[in-house]
Amino acid sequence: MTTNNKSINLLWTGGLDSSFRLLELLLIQKKSVQPYYVYDRRRSSMSMELKAMEKIRELIFEKDKNSKTLLKPTIFKELSEIKPNTSITQTYQRVYSDYSIGIQNEWLARFAEETNITDLELSIEARVNVTHPFNGVVLANLDTEKDGDYYNYKLQNNPSYPDLSLFKNFRFPLIKRTKTQMLKIAKEHDFMDILQHSWFCHSPVNQKPCGICKPCTIAIGEGLWKRIPVYGLFRYIKVHTIRPLIYKDLQSGKRELTLPLKRILRMN
Repeated sequence: MTTNNKSINLLWTGGLDSSFRLLELLLIQKKSVQPYYVYDRRRSSMSMELKAMEKIRELIFEKDKNSKTLLKPTIFKELSEIKPNTSITQTYQRVYSDYSIGIQNEWLARFAEETNITDLELSIEARVNVTHPFNGVVLANLDTEKDGDYYNYKLQNNPSYPDLSLFKNFRFPLIKRTKTQMLKIAKEHDFMDILQHSWFCHSPVNQKPCGICKPCTIAIGEGLWKRIPVYGLFRYIKVHTIRPLIYKDLQSGKRELTLPLKRILRMN
């Protein structure tokens, strides 16, 4: 597969971060964008992501007719059809043994290698109140690319942690920006209304964010709780506040587990 060198190659999932990057490129920087979407039919959120992307594309064209010439049709790839790559898989396994990073990093690396894309943008953001050893390793081995007033980041040629070669074909435009900073930019440039249609939940309940998957938890932790429905917030409080307290008390032998508490622990 060949790509247009004049376009930004962006992994777009319909999520808040990648949708923000899409909108930033199109509406602020006036860049041509080639979106990619890798789909997994087993993923319960896939239909919601596709709906989000369709709606966002529609709203972009309504807001800025010139964007029709900038935003290319999304190129889709089925996860099961990405070719095996033993070298990449082994590299991922070594990184995973050290830092427990997500499996998506392995198949995205295989996808980029297979399609000869050397500059696929991943919308990995800086996070508030979250520290992970791997974040520091990545940040310490990035080079800065400057395009006018805008910055992007790519892996250094000889990283101090050699297995970072897993990320050699990627760019990280948002890695030094938080969701809060992105939302501020969206408001300043009048595309918050479009960004509100992004989708981030991995395990939707009745086509609404569950409140307890990792993306929902991150969103709530960064002050985006208004994007979660009431029942999702109840689930979050139960799983991340009530349940840990109950287990803590049980482990310390302070009290017996009453029937109502048993029901809370069984609830999804």
